[in-house]
Amino acid sequence: ILFAILQPQGVLGNDHVVSWEVSRNQSLYREWGHGSTFLVGDTLVISMEDDIARVMSRSEYEACRADGSKTLIYRGGKSIELNTSGSWYFMSRIHDRCKSGEKIMIRVDAGGSMVGRHSLRMGG
Repeated sequence: ILFAILQPQGVLGNDHVVSWEVSRNQSLYREWGHGSTFLVGDTLVISMEDDIARVMSRSEYEACRADGSKTLIYRGGKSIELNTSGSWYFMSRIHDRCKSGEKIMIRVDAGGSMVGRHSLRMGG
């Protein structure tokens, strides 16, 4: 399984492209989320066909519960503007996939976008 993240230089911010599948390494996405820098104005591009959910609390994220009243659903392949600082939680809407590690938590910091291009490939 191949996991690729690309961060091309953008005008308003960087695009962070996440292409994911269920991986044997259940910490793969957690490690990427903690090891990457996200700034207000960046865009998270989820490159998958399944719908994903953005939940508002860490407890919903940890439990793979995407049924809260403030849960936002994104159609597969959508770009999500990271317009506020704080923790953002995303997961597959397919419960078994979320439980298998197909979820990501990122921390978005305030501030201008970093200039540059970064590419990272990880095997699962």
